Amino acid sequence: MRRPIAVAALLAWALLWGAQPYAGRGAMQCMGSPEITAFSRTPADLVPLGQLISMSVSATNAPGCSNLDYFWELVDQPEDSMVELPEDNASAIGFTPDVAGTYVVVVNVFNETEADDSRVATTRVVPFDLAEREQDVATGPG
Repeated sequence: MRRPIAVAALLAWALLWGAQPYAGRGAMQCMGSPEITAFSRTPADLVPLGQLISMSVSATNAPGCSNLDYFWELVDQPEDSMVELPEDNASAIGFTPDVAGTYVVVVNVFNETEADDSRVATTRVVPFDLAEREQDVATGPG
């Protein structure tokens, strides 16, 4: 008669512990912020109007975290510019400036705890057209 009670107790214990996630039983939980380890922008200096600007970021996540999300934002640009950044959740983006002036881009990297790390990139676009500049270089000074 004791055997069915012992089996029932064992089954109840297995169901109770087996249905719970590993949290609290030695598994590492996501705690902390991701860290941006590298940021690049090409070209890195003055950019001719009409040239593609590429930006990329590399990040490491906090221990126990698995997801990284990237949010790029154009926080300042010339008044007449119609440039918009792609809404990709990607570690790299590109855009082509349409007006000479200063463009300021911020990237935030988030993990599942919503903790983040960010970088700011300022690019100054010079007022000459890339095609005109290439033609001047090819033909030499007038």
